Amino acid sequence: MEEADQQVVAELLAIRGVIEALKRRLMTMAVGPMSVVLVQATRTAVLDRDLADIAKHAVQSTVRATAYRAQLAGHFAWVHR
Repeated sequence: MEEADQQVVAELLAIRGVIEALKRRLMTMAVGPMSVVLVQATRTAVLDRDLADIAKHAVQSTVRATAYRAQLAGHFAWVHR
């Protein structure tokens, strides 16, 4: 992500209620690239405390795996282009 894109994401995550809505979507969406959304959202620490819930309750196995992987590793790794 470009720096401007990162700023937009940070501003969105700062809006009251956005984090809970995002968490709900990550756990309930049956289709779509939600594991990619989770990785991008975790560029900040806003979902750190919710990773256990996401890993346990997400509908998509890839989202659960991504959340478990982050918990086990203790961090996320991003590809920079």
